[in-house]
Amino acid sequence: MNRIYIVIVCLSLFSNSCSSQRNCVNCGVLLLKDRIYDTAANDFIPLKYWRDIKIWYKDSCVIQEGSHIQMNTVNNVENWEAKVIYYSYIDLRNMMQYKYKTFSDTATYFEKRSLLDSGGLTNGWDFFSPFHIVPPESREKISDTLIKGITYQRYSGWKNIKTPTGDYKIKCTLYLSCNKLYSSMFSYERPLNEVIKCPVVKFGIIDTLAKQYVFHQLEYLPRKLSEEELKVFGVWEKNAKKKSDEIRR
Repeated sequence: MNRIYIVIVCLSLFSNSCSSQRNCVNCGVLLLKDRIYDTAANDFIPLKYWRDIKIWYKDSCVIQEGSHIQMNTVNNVENWEAKVIYYSYIDLRNMMQYKYKTFSDTATYFEKRSLLDSGGLTNGWDFFSPFHIVPPESREKISDTLIKGITYQRYSGWKNIKTPTGDYKIKCTLYLSCNKLYSSMFSYERPLNEVIKCPVVKFGIIDTLAKQYVFHQLEYLPRKLSEEELKVFGVWEKNAKKKSDEIRR
């Protein structure tokens, strides 16, 4: 009888583990990428002092890498390295951020902060912020474009940049897509996303003064969360809920 009970429990645990992966609908992994056009290479290359930021998401919870740039100069040669110094667990339901040193289900957070009181993330992307890339009064709809089989709506406009020597304008082009590849959770410009009901997943900036063309994009990896990643989400969600319950008491 005991043997039968143990087998049933093991099968139940295995079934729950598998179903958690199958039921993971609004979840995935993406990269936050910034590139600049290099005329010599005739291609877009990573920006200096930039490291692509990895983001995991599941329902209303997000884990985002927090990076730090380390620089030193030896014999007039500058060296730099971008390192992940912590992982931010972001609970969008309570707008709280919890910082962990390692991406592990055994890690404990060393700092927590309210995103409503602090003004946003440190060392990260405020994807939830109502930020305008292009002022609404300057924005206009332009023709759609097709990139790798995906249709993107486009809006273009000018943004004023203030400098110590005077003001000048840069041209911005926003790319929106309702393709199922993209989650509505992430958008470079949330106010426009709420109007059009499609996220802004790319945008380009032409800086005529600096003679630069910079392109920003969200690149979704072609996979769902692994069992190990789901386990991290489960534990960190319990840690956040436990802290919320303690505060209520």
